[in-house]
Amino acid sequence: DAGTEYSATGMKNMLFIKVSAPATTPTIHLISGPMSGLNDILSVAFSPYDNRVAVLNVNESGQKEIRVFDRTLNGNVGPHKLMSMPEIEFAQSIFYHASNKEIWFTRSDGHVSAIHSEADSRQPKDSKKNPVILVDLDIKAISGQNPGALAFIKGQLLVLAQDGKSIASYREPLENKQAADYILDLKSVAPEAANSLKLDKNKQNLVLSNASAQSTQIP
Repeated sequence: DAGTEYSATGMKNMLFIKVSAPATTPTIHLISGPMSGLNDILSVAFSPYDNRVAVLNVNESGQKEIRVFDRTLNGNVGPHKLMSMPEIEFAQSIFYHASNKEIWFTRSDGHVSAIHSEADSRQPKDSKKNPVILVDLDIKAISGQNPGALAFIKGQLLVLAQDGKSIASYREPLENKQAADYILDLKSVAPEAANSLKLDKNKQNLVLSNASAQSTQIP
């Protein structure tokens, strides 16, 4: 609905979704329980084009996976999609592309990778619905920095370095990128190292946040 905002917090095996609509009291949805398969939540991302919320989860077997839920649901519910593959074992945080139906994730080996948001590992092995890597960028090799967070704006992939001191921009198309299109040094913009970035409500400007919960907007 117009004006409705969503935010989420993962705590171990519980996914809390806060729904704030104009002129109403915010409500909290809780997704948890055996059917959800949630065990240890590492990262959460909302889809910008449908009612989905993706969760990077460590299952009871110690394997990393991505579970996608309908964010309007509540309680002990199963995932809409389930994605597992060797590359996801390196995943640290997940993000949705701004317009393409892709889920992106940063990796501990310095890469960022994308899979289709409608992929599902529960399909037969020969199914085209099984997750495959659509785009893979070795950010560590390209920029010398491990990726920390991602954002998509105006046809660009923005990668916040893990040390929080710079942002590298990669213009689409992203396949076979060998260098960043530009790198923004954040020292003069945000004196304290940033640990997250996102778009503002109008999806025009970047908002950097740091460990002290301070925010800086970049046009």
